Amino acid sequence: MGTFTNIVLAAAAVANVVIAVTAVWATLRAPRNAALIAENIRKQTEQELREKNVKLFNFYTLMQHRAMPYADAAVQQLNLVDVIYHDQKEIRDAWHSYFSSLDRNNNIEQGEQRRRLSRLLIEIALHLGFSTTISENDIERVYTPEFIMRKMNIESIRDRLSEQELIALFADASANTTPQPG
Repeated sequence: MGTFTNIVLAAAAVANVVIAVTAVWATLRAPRNAALIAENIRKQTEQELREKNVKLFNFYTLMQHRAMPYADAAVQQLNLVDVIYHDQKEIRDAWHSYFSSLDRNNNIEQGEQRRRLSRLLIEIALHLGFSTTISENDIERVYTPEFIMRKMNIESIRDRLSEQELIALFADASANTTPQPG
Protein backbone atom coordinates (compact mmCIF):
# COMPACT_ATOMS: atom_id res chain seq x y z
CA MET A 1 0.00 0.00 0.00
CA GLY A 2 2.96 2.24 0.56
CA THR A 3 3.87 2.22 -3.13
CA PHE A 4 0.38 3.26 -4.18
CA THR A 5 0.48 6.13 -1.68
CA ASN A 6 3.88 7.21 -2.99
CA ILE A 7 2.54 7.16 -6.56
CA VAL A 8 -0.48 9.29 -5.55
CA LEU A 9 1.78 11.69 -3.66
CA ALA A 10 4.15 11.91 -6.64
CA ALA A 11 1.22 12.57 -9.00
CA ALA A 12 -0.09 15.24 -6.64
CA ALA A 13 3.36 16.84 -6.51
CA VAL A 14 3.59 16.85 -10.33
CA ALA A 15 0.09 18.35 -10.54
CA ASN A 16 1.12 21.04 -8.04
CA VAL A 17 4.21 21.83 -10.13
CA VAL A 18 2.11 22.05 -13.30
CA ILE A 19 -0.38 24.32 -11.54
CA ALA A 20 2.42 26.51 -10.16
CA VAL A 21 4.12 26.79 -13.57
CA THR A 22 0.79 27.64 -15.19
CA ALA A 23 0.14 30.30 -12.54
CA VAL A 24 3.58 31.82 -13.10
CA TRP A 25 3.09 31.75 -16.89
CA ALA A 26 -0.36 33.36 -16.56
CA THR A 27 1.04 35.99 -14.20
CA LEU A 28 3.79 36.83 -16.65
CA ARG A 29 1.40 36.92 -19.65
CA ALA A 30 -1.39 38.87 -17.93
CA PRO A 31 0.12 42.35 -18.39
CA ARG A 32 0.80 41.68 -22.09
CA ASN A 33 -2.70 40.30 -22.63
CA ALA A 34 -4.22 43.21 -20.72
CA ALA A 35 -2.23 45.65 -22.88
CA LEU A 36 -3.42 43.93 -26.07
CA ILE A 37 -7.02 44.02 -24.90
CA ALA A 38 -6.71 47.69 -23.90
CA GLU A 39 -5.16 48.56 -27.28
CA ASN A 40 -7.97 46.79 -29.15
CA ILE A 41 -10.57 48.64 -27.10
CA ARG A 42 -8.78 51.96 -27.73
CA LYS A 43 -8.66 51.33 -31.50
CA GLN A 44 -12.33 50.37 -31.59
CA THR A 45 -13.32 53.43 -29.56
CA GLU A 46 -11.19 55.66 -31.77
CA GLN A 47 -12.81 54.23 -34.91
CA GLU A 48 -16.30 54.71 -33.48
CA LEU A 49 -15.44 58.31 -32.56
CA ARG A 50 -14.12 58.99 -36.09
CA GLU A 51 -17.31 57.57 -37.62
CA LYS A 52 -19.46 59.65 -35.26
CA ASN A 53 -17.50 62.80 -36.13
CA VAL A 54 -17.92 62.14 -39.86
CA LYS A 55 -21.66 61.72 -39.35
CA LEU A 56 -21.87 64.89 -37.25
CA PHE A 57 -19.91 66.88 -39.85
CA ASN A 58 -22.22 65.55 -42.55
CA PHE A 59 -25.33 66.50 -40.55
CA TYR A 60 -24.03 69.92 -39.52
CA THR A 61 -23.07 70.74 -43.11
CA LEU A 62 -26.46 69.67 -44.44
CA MET A 63 -28.21 71.68 -41.73
CA GLN A 64 -26.13 74.76 -42.53
CA HIS A 65 -27.04 74.51 -46.19
CA ARG A 66 -30.63 73.28 -45.96
CA ALA A 67 -31.85 76.60 -47.39
CA MET A 68 -29.51 76.09 -50.36
CA PRO A 69 -28.99 72.33 -50.77
CA TYR A 70 -27.38 72.95 -54.17
CA ALA A 71 -24.39 74.71 -52.54
CA ASP A 72 -21.11 72.90 -53.19
CA ALA A 73 -20.63 71.82 -49.57
CA ALA A 74 -24.17 70.45 -49.36
CA VAL A 75 -23.86 68.58 -52.64
CA GLN A 76 -20.60 67.00 -51.49
CA GLN A 77 -22.20 65.83 -48.25
CA LEU A 78 -25.37 64.59 -49.96
CA ASN A 79 -23.20 62.49 -52.27
CA LEU A 80 -21.65 60.81 -49.23
CA VAL A 81 -24.91 59.77 -47.57
CA ASP A 82 -24.94 56.25 -49.07
CA VAL A 83 -21.39 55.63 -47.85
CA ILE A 84 -21.58 57.27 -44.43
CA TYR A 85 -24.93 55.68 -43.57
CA HIS A 86 -24.43 52.42 -45.49
CA ASP A 87 -26.09 50.45 -42.69
CA GLN A 88 -29.02 52.83 -42.05
CA LYS A 89 -31.93 51.89 -44.31
CA GLU A 90 -34.25 54.70 -43.16
CA ILE A 91 -31.65 57.37 -43.93
CA ARG A 92 -30.75 55.89 -47.30
CA ASP A 93 -34.42 55.55 -48.24
CA ALA A 94 -35.01 59.21 -47.31
CA TRP A 95 -31.94 60.23 -49.36
CA HIS A 96 -33.12 58.23 -52.39
CA SER A 97 -36.57 59.80 -52.10
CA TYR A 98 -35.10 63.30 -51.97
CA PHE A 99 -32.69 62.52 -54.82
CA SER A 100 -35.46 61.21 -57.05
CA SER A 101 -37.49 64.37 -56.35
CA LEU A 102 -34.68 66.42 -57.89
CA ASP A 103 -35.06 64.67 -61.25
CA ARG A 104 -36.89 67.14 -63.50
CA ASN A 105 -38.56 64.24 -65.31
CA ASN A 106 -40.47 63.40 -62.12
CA ASN A 107 -42.12 66.86 -62.03
CA ILE A 108 -42.03 67.11 -58.24
CA GLU A 109 -42.78 70.59 -56.90
CA GLN A 110 -40.23 72.44 -54.77
CA GLY A 111 -42.40 72.23 -51.66
CA GLU A 112 -42.34 68.44 -51.86
CA GLN A 113 -38.59 68.49 -52.48
CA ARG A 114 -38.12 70.55 -49.31
CA ARG A 115 -40.30 68.13 -47.33
CA ARG A 116 -38.18 65.23 -48.57
CA LEU A 117 -34.96 67.04 -47.64
CA SER A 118 -36.42 67.72 -44.19
CA ARG A 119 -37.33 64.02 -43.88
CA LEU A 120 -33.70 63.10 -44.67
CA LEU A 121 -32.39 65.53 -42.05
CA ILE A 122 -34.89 64.22 -39.49
CA GLU A 123 -33.79 60.62 -40.12
CA ILE A 124 -30.14 61.61 -39.68
CA ALA A 125 -30.97 63.56 -36.51
CA LEU A 126 -32.80 60.53 -35.09
CA HIS A 127 -29.84 58.28 -35.90
CA LEU A 128 -27.43 60.69 -34.18
CA GLY A 129 -29.58 60.82 -31.05
CA PHE A 130 -31.01 64.32 -31.47
CA SER A 131 -34.61 63.06 -31.43
CA THR A 132 -35.39 64.64 -28.07
CA THR A 133 -33.67 67.96 -28.75
CA ILE A 134 -34.30 68.70 -32.45
CA SER A 135 -37.82 68.72 -33.84
CA GLU A 136 -39.20 68.84 -37.37
CA ASN A 137 -39.96 72.52 -36.80
CA ASP A 138 -36.31 73.14 -35.94
CA ILE A 139 -35.19 71.49 -39.14
CA GLU A 140 -37.74 73.31 -41.28
CA ARG A 141 -36.95 76.70 -39.74
CA VAL A 142 -34.34 78.33 -41.97
CA TYR A 143 -32.80 81.76 -41.74
CA THR A 144 -31.97 83.25 -45.13
CA PRO A 145 -31.75 87.06 -45.14
CA GLU A 146 -33.25 88.87 -48.12
CA PHE A 147 -29.90 90.30 -49.22
CA ILE A 148 -28.50 86.76 -49.53
CA MET A 149 -31.46 85.74 -51.69
CA ARG A 150 -30.91 88.81 -53.89
CA LYS A 151 -27.20 88.00 -54.14
CA MET A 152 -28.05 84.42 -55.13
CA ASN A 153 -30.53 85.63 -57.75
CA ILE A 154 -27.96 88.03 -59.20
CA GLU A 155 -25.35 85.26 -59.35
CA SER A 156 -27.86 82.97 -61.00
CA ILE A 157 -28.74 85.58 -63.62
CA ARG A 158 -25.05 86.31 -64.20
CA ASP A 159 -24.37 82.58 -64.65
CA ARG A 160 -27.25 82.23 -67.13
CA LEU A 161 -26.03 85.23 -69.13
CA SER A 162 -22.49 83.84 -69.20
CA GLU A 163 -23.84 80.49 -70.31
CA GLN A 164 -25.87 82.12 -73.09
CA GLU A 165 -22.81 84.09 -74.23
CA LEU A 166 -20.72 80.91 -74.32
CA ILE A 167 -23.38 79.03 -76.26
CA ALA A 168 -23.58 81.86 -78.80
CA LEU A 169 -19.77 82.00 -79.03
CA PHE A 170 -19.52 78.26 -79.67
CA ALA A 171 -22.38 78.41 -82.19
CA ASP A 172 -20.58 81.21 -84.10
CA ALA A 173 -17.30 79.35 -83.95
CA SER A 174 -18.80 76.13 -85.29
CA ALA A 175 -20.69 78.01 -88.03
CA ASN A 176 -17.50 79.72 -89.15
CA THR A 177 -15.43 76.57 -89.21
CA THR A 178 -14.36 75.50 -92.63
CA PRO A 179 -14.91 71.82 -93.20
CA GLN A 180 -11.60 70.00 -93.50
CA PRO A 181 -11.13 67.52 -96.31
CA GLY A 182 -11.39 64.01 -95.00
